[in-house]
Amino acid sequence: MPQNNTERMRARKKPYISIAERAARKQCHRDSGTGKPADAVTQSDSAVEIGNYQHRQQNKLRRQNLRDKRREQQIAKRALKQHQEESEIAHAKETVMVCSTTPTWPADNLCKFIFRSVWDKNIGADVLRSHGVSDCCISPDVNVTHTSNFCNWEQHRTRTVIIRRITDKAHPAYGECGLFTTEPIRSHTHILDYSGFVTSEQRCSKTSDYILQLTDGLSVDAEHIGNEARFINDFRGIGRRPNVELKLFRAGDTNPRQKQVTTTRMEVWSGGILIPAGAELLLSYGKGWWRARKSPKRE
Repeated sequence: MPQNNTERMRARKKPYISIAERAARKQCHRDSGTGKPADAVTQSDSAVEIGNYQHRQQNKLRRQNLRDKRREQQIAKRALKQHQEESEIAHAKETVMVCSTTPTWPADNLCKFIFRSVWDKNIGADVLRSHGVSDCCISPDVNVTHTSNFCNWEQHRTRTVIIRRITDKAHPAYGECGLFTTEPIRSHTHILDYSGFVTSEQRCSKTSDYILQLTDGLSVDAEHIGNEARFINDFRGIGRRPNVELKLFRAGDTNPRQKQVTTTRMEVWSGGILIPAGAELLLSYGKGWWRARKSPKRE
């Protein structure tokens, strides 16, 4: 047993290894794949390496099987979703075909059908001229309009939509009418114009629920005269979000269809998603519309 510090240091000191012996050990490490010399690799070490290799291969095969299974599940889910969408569209088309066999303007509706807006003569000639309004679209009163504005609804109706009576008791507008599509409508597509009687905000009806602000203090009212767009319901209580939106185009503008707008008008366009056949067109009336409707000052 070492008696002093010198002897203890000598005992702990590692034996000297020559450069040649170090090179030989490195070569043995490369040849054997272990930290031992090549001649010291036992049969047990080889068995451990073989077991590790087999374990790695099993894990690799297991991960590949999981990926394949996950891919098959995704393909099956997409196929099922596509089948459901096709079934819904086919059912919607059948429903539309049944409901559109005899399309008519609602008989109990007091609103008269027009295919283009009628402008109030009291607005002023300069204002009418600035909006590109022709003489046949000018009237001194909502009840006195040019005969060319009133026409056969079947002849001038919009073919991509149809008016239907709502029979679902859970619908907020149960018993009233709504506007539905007769064929799929692509996103960002013009559907129809919002037609009515264009007049100043001061001359608008105080009881109408069909007023839209146009521009320059003007509004379009579809209470007494209008087209199919007046039957578009608000999305609240029906859908998660509106599928159509209103766009204003002034005279002289170029709309997204690359067409020159001759008369200022309000148009109804589809939103950012495709609207399937048989779906109800839904619009956002805005919180202001609902506040005005619930206001006690409303006459």
